[in-house]
Amino acid sequence: MLNSYDPESDPVQYFFELDTAGTFDSAGKRSSGWLAEGVDVTSWAVAELSDNTWYWWRVKASDGFADSGWAWGASS
Repeated sequence: MLNSYDPESDPVQYFFELDTAGTFDSAGKRSSGWLAEGVDVTSWAVAELSDNTWYWWRVKASDGFADSGWAWGASS
């Protein structure tokens, strides 16, 4: 994900979630925890995904004062 822009230049962190349910409430939901911003883009690598399975992902950003809304998508 391309990094967010913070007008006050506060450090931004990102929180990713991945699930086989688009409601993000299954027992297999995975979360990254808060990750420090990378250079230009921030990503989270997830191991041991199943073949022929739909996954929904979402990510939000925070500067410690306010959180963004979720950006999301799905892929198989």
